[in-house]
Amino acid sequence: MTPVDPAWSATQQEEWLRSLNRPMLRNITIHEVFPGHYLQYLHLRAAGGSLARRVYLSASFVEGWAHYCEQLAVETGLGAPAPEAEVAQLHDALLRDCRLLASIGLHAEGWPLERATRLFETEGRMDRLPAEREAIRGTFNPEYFCYTLGKLAL
Repeated sequence: MTPVDPAWSATQQEEWLRSLNRPMLRNITIHEVFPGHYLQYLHLRAAGGSLARRVYLSASFVEGWAHYCEQLAVETGLGAPAPEAEVAQLHDALLRDCRLLASIGLHAEGWPLERATRLFETEGRMDRLPAEREAIRGTFNPEYFCYTLGKLAL
């Protein structure tokens, strides 16, 4: 997670922090730690195999698994079940859907950055600063589209 940039305006700082509320942080923890990536990598290490197998992973499977775990945690009531946890999980799922669409738009359809930003604002229900940062990330991150694609494949 990127901390607040002191050079940002007060509005931008508020927008950024609003996107990192407690239910969203819970969802990030499920994705990154348990039962997401941490558990996945424990199983990978235990399975052994060649160095190539342990290093060259399918980004769609890795991110798809962690994305699926977010939904599974809500469905099974992992931790303290709460409506805000489900809303955070659904919002993150919507973000991943927007990433998939933005990736296709930016790289295959020649979208300008502003169009991708608007997608995150309107369809992803994001404030301007996080939407801009997501759109910019789509220009250089090769795993950007993998979350939804991998989850759908599972």
